[in-house]
Amino acid sequence: MRIARECLEEVLGHAREEYPRECCGLLGGRGEITRVYRGRNLAGGEAEYHLDPGEQIRLFNLLEREGLDLLGIYHSHPRWPARPSAVDIERAFYPIPYLIVSLLDPRRPEVRAWRIEGGEVREEGVEGF
Repeated sequence: MRIARECLEEVLGHAREEYPRECCGLLGGRGEITRVYRGRNLAGGEAEYHLDPGEQIRLFNLLEREGLDLLGIYHSHPRWPARPSAVDIERAFYPIPYLIVSLLDPRRPEVRAWRIEGGEVREEGVEGF
């Protein structure tokens, strides 16, 4: 996964702002990530995210109007490592990378990307540019 450094900073900022809740959103671009679309987490606790369905449709429409592709979905793990949880795996409906930001150590956030298809999980590298 190639992501513009300013986009990575935007995702990290979103994770910090939502702490101790999980943040979530979409990542767009053309071949590489150049745009972050912040979402609203409807989940009430600190250990899951649920992107508002109406907002998800609005963001998909915005991506299309801007001529960009959906290249990833992101969320944070405020108190856990940047690995997909069982719930993350169960709810991975799109065949695109899922970027997870861990704030387990807020001074050194961990950022990892995963491809989750049919319950199979494999890590993808994250490269800033």
